[in-house]
Amino acid sequence: MSNFKAWKCYLTLHRRGEYDAAMAAYRAAHQKGFTAVAPLAAFGVLLLKSGDFDTALTIFDGMLKRSIPKTQRRLAVINRALVWWKLGRQDEAVEALYKMRKEYPSRIAHGCLCYVLFATGRLEEAREATIEAMDYCDDAVFFDTMGQICFVENQWPEAAEYFAKALKIQSTADSLYHLAVIRYDGGQKEEALDLMEQALEQSFSALATISREQVQDKLAEWEA
Repeated sequence: MSNFKAWKCYLTLHRRGEYDAAMAAYRAAHQKGFTAVAPLAAFGVLLLKSGDFDTALTIFDGMLKRSIPKTQRRLAVINRALVWWKLGRQDEAVEALYKMRKEYPSRIAHGCLCYVLFATGRLEEAREATIEAMDYCDDAVFFDTMGQICFVENQWPEAAEYFAKALKIQSTADSLYHLAVIRYDGGQKEEALDLMEQALEQSFSALATISREQVQDKLAEWEA
């Protein structure tokens, strides 16, 4: 099978949501030396979301040493910054994302910057960047990030509004979980349980602020 046909098969598995099969196929292809840029980038993202940060870093570092299309290079820089964040290289990650937001003003660059600023505790910067982003783009990522900022600052009514806006665009475990907690605290227990059960049905990523175990534990606590 040619490199192109092989990678196409692996991308098909990935897009179908067959992540375990896609991961195994990507690894096998990578070990054989298949180096097509787009599927290699997809492999790196899958590694990142699955929590294999060291291997993901190897993938993105390798891509950035090659001559690759400008768009793929920008995405590789952004994804490497996310890896740096998860590996504890927070200052490097934030610096890279600020630079990419300036050089590559896009939803992806701005969204990753806002999220990493929040996740690293730079709440004032995160709020400022997210408000700026929401001025030009109605996106679930920005609404969820602002919701989480408000949540940790105990501004729960405002947080609920942002999570509700995010969920009108896209269902994510993070938004569902936090909105469920707010509803439960407000005495809306039936709605809270429904939201938390919906959260359990979502896909989970190593980049998320909420894990499947946290959702399961909260459901068990409420149903006890």
